[in-house]
Amino acid sequence: MDYARKRLDRCPFQEDKTTCANCGIHCYKPAMREKIKDAMRYTVPRMIHRHPVLVFFHFIDRFRKAPER
Repeated sequence: MDYARKRLDRCPFQEDKTTCANCGIHCYKPAMREKIKDAMRYTVPRMIHRHPVLVFFHFIDRFRKAPER
């Protein structure tokens, strides 16, 4: 969790950021990206029931274009 927060705090796009999968800059190291993917595979189905509004907004963010550098 600390690693993810540190990476997001240093993201150059901040509020304009799309989802990490669509981003041109990958802030996570390759090994950590794999861990995040595994965590998301586990978490997203559970989030649908607990926080459906957040899941909806995350789903919408997938279709945003990556901002220019």
